[in-house]
Amino acid sequence: CGAGLDGTPHLWMGIEPAPRTLQSGQYDVSLGGTISFDFRMAIQAQGAPCEGPDEVDEGVYLQYSTNGGTVWNTIHYFYPPHYTDGSQHCSSWQNYVFNIPPAAQTATTQFRWIQNEISSNSTDHWGMDNVEVSFPNSSTISWDQGLGAGANHTVNPTGTITYTATVTDGVTSCSDA
Repeated sequence: CGAGLDGTPHLWMGIEPAPRTLQSGQYDVSLGGTISFDFRMAIQAQGAPCEGPDEVDEGVYLQYSTNGGTVWNTIHYFYPPHYTDGSQHCSSWQNYVFNIPPAAQTATTQFRWIQNEISSNSTDHWGMDNVEVSFPNSSTISWDQGLGAGANHTVNPTGTITYTATVTDGVTSCSDA
């Protein structure tokens, strides 16, 4: 049904029965972050496996779970192109970026894309590519000479002195004088 935005291979939901699901493992997104991906729905009345959704309930949900997949919460619903006001152009490849909602900011968050309803296995197709979950790290800066932690300190040396800063993210660290 055509190449993705960057021309690399991508996932295409073709002949799978409903529900059609793509699900991640668990991520520690307790500090927030974003989820980014390329997405496209096929166009209605094209040949299989490039035939698009034509019913309002045949869209794709982006959801998160914080309890191992027992309960899923919706971040966004991609309506079939036929049911949009024209502002959502999901019948061509587009990159989408969503902030991770505060309620999803846990150490065990999963994400999924799910299409619950289809007319048949040979219809209502969609694709995904370049999924990226980004989150800030929790790096800290510490100083010697009794300055403690933090990025900025005011000092008034009376002679030559060397200060060493150490930056760590909890896994690796780096120091410089």
